Amino acid sequence: MIEINTYGNPYPYVNQKITSFISDYLTSVNRQDLIEEYELNPLKEFPTLWSGLRPTYRFELTPLAFSEIPNEQLIAESFIRIMEKLSDHQNFNSP
Repeated sequence: MIEINTYGNPYPYVNQKITSFISDYLTSVNRQDLIEEYELNPLKEFPTLWSGLRPTYRFELTPLAFSEIPNEQLIAESFIRIMEKLSDHQNFNSP
């Protein structure tokens, strides 16, 4: 589950891999073969992440929202800009 909260403070932040509970368990029991077979590797790029989140955003959030939700393309572009800024910030602060 990935939570996005408009009231949260994004600083300080920590870069971490996004993994599922299932892949964590399979790693703990040394079953990398199943992680590969079922494509449960950590998410690495936003397009991969967004392709999984987009249907949920479009079809599940709309009925729950109190007002119209922003266009999904706008959301995707915003995430990409945020990730670029975070990456720039991290690269600037690296020794």
